[in-house]
Amino acid sequence: MTELSKPDLRRNLIFNSIHECGWGFGMAFHTTYAIVPLFLNQLGAPAPVVISVAGLFAILFAVPQFASAVFARNIRNLKAAVIASHTLVMPPILMMAFAFAFFAPSGPYAWLYYYICFILYGLAIGFLLPIWAGFLHRAT
Repeated sequence: MTELSKPDLRRNLIFNSIHECGWGFGMAFHTTYAIVPLFLNQLGAPAPVVISVAGLFAILFAVPQFASAVFARNIRNLKAAVIASHTLVMPPILMMAFAFAFFAPSGPYAWLYYYICFILYGLAIGFLLPIWAGFLHRAT
């Protein structure tokens, strides 16, 4: 990877700070420990599923990190890898948002769709984290 100049590093730090501020603000109001269990409960998910969300997210978050950490060691274009890995997170979020904003599924198995999207989201975040950490290490 090419060396970055001081203006490039400063610009990266500013963009990263904006991103982390937005992420922190979003997580403050959309935590997996508060919102997801409440939403699953409203959709009629069984109690063991609702209770398992926090632990399941930790597992989903950790498992893909092994593969991603191995993959991330050999990345040549870290900026492109960060952008590409962020696109893994978008499909489950968009599927959840689109389905529940426009179709408002209901019935005994409506929670299952949300739960599957939540699992995909957790796996995507787990894959993203080592690549993002490498980018943060490089940018700062």
